[in-house]
Amino acid sequence: MWSYDTVLFACLCLCFGSAISSLTWRWQQVANYAWRQEAHQLLGLPCPDPKPLSVWHARSICPHCKHTLTVSALVPLLSYLRTKGRCQFCHHPIAKRYPVIELLTFSALFPLWWLKNDAYELSLQVALITTLITAAIIDAEAQWLPDSCHLSVLVCATLLLDYQHSDVFEHLYSGLFGFGFLIVLRAAFLRIRRIEAVGLGDAKLLGVLLFWLGFGAAQPVLLVASLSGLIFALLSRTTYSKPIAFGPFLIGASVLYFFMSSTS
Repeated sequence: MWSYDTVLFACLCLCFGSAISSLTWRWQQVANYAWRQEAHQLLGLPCPDPKPLSVWHARSICPHCKHTLTVSALVPLLSYLRTKGRCQFCHHPIAKRYPVIELLTFSALFPLWWLKNDAYELSLQVALITTLITAAIIDAEAQWLPDSCHLSVLVCATLLLDYQHSDVFEHLYSGLFGFGFLIVLRAAFLRIRRIEAVGLGDAKLLGVLLFWLGFGAAQPVLLVASLSGLIFALLSRTTYSKPIAFGPFLIGASVLYFFMSSTS
């Protein structure tokens, strides 16, 4: 039987998933608006696009009928099931990304409960993995990795390593190796094939991931991420000229390695 604390943590995981699904969508809209506004300013033209919802300070609305959503419409998973995946006002279908992200976040966060860490360590791990999920979703949907996510992972990992009395400098060398490895790989492809095989965001991401996990994670994380990316490309029949976001595969492989190494 699950205890009250376990049920509460499970609900929190779903709530984090709901917040991430909204945050990632708004973040992309705000970033796209800022880029378009900057382009219009450089050209000396007015920007005709309406300003999107604030990332943090606006109530959730239906993107189609613009009704402000009630609390009952924002209950993770249950609201989607209750309304059969439609807006309660205009009955327009709700994007499936919302329940998918909620389930994905729950699957990545809830196993932390069974690691039996104290509240401080658990909070840092939740914050770190939540940030990684946010970065993975934005990269998968828009193919860019926010630097603020890299910084957040770096801060959380530093606090965790200090709390666990790990050698921070050893992990720092691991992070520099990961960043440098992808930078060299990127430069080699640019010189030989004239293509950008790896983005700078991916290099920064691998750097903070190896800083968190240590040098021992380099080989399994890169192997699993590369194989899963290749399988995805084959199954989705992605053409050679179409880029694939590598960040979600790096993040998925890293989170998997973290749980496997924590339970071994």
